[in-house]
Amino acid sequence: MPAERPDQEMHLGAPRSRVFIEEEDILQEWGGSTNIFMIIEQSRIPYWRKLLTERFHIYHQVEVCGNHVILSNQM
Repeated sequence: MPAERPDQEMHLGAPRSRVFIEEEDILQEWGGSTNIFMIIEQSRIPYWRKLLTERFHIYHQVEVCGNHVILSNQM
């Protein structure tokens, strides 16, 4: 299993696997009907809030855990 890359903040995958997803890929899916959860560092909230609300008007902060925040495209 590849090591987690610290420069990536978006991950997609089934249990026991790690798959990294690029920013443009998450943006293509964010406006769809599939429930997506994205875990980001708190320092990245302003960037993602601006990007998601400008493009989709959808920004749901679900939970905070330590210095990470969980976002979702569904409420």
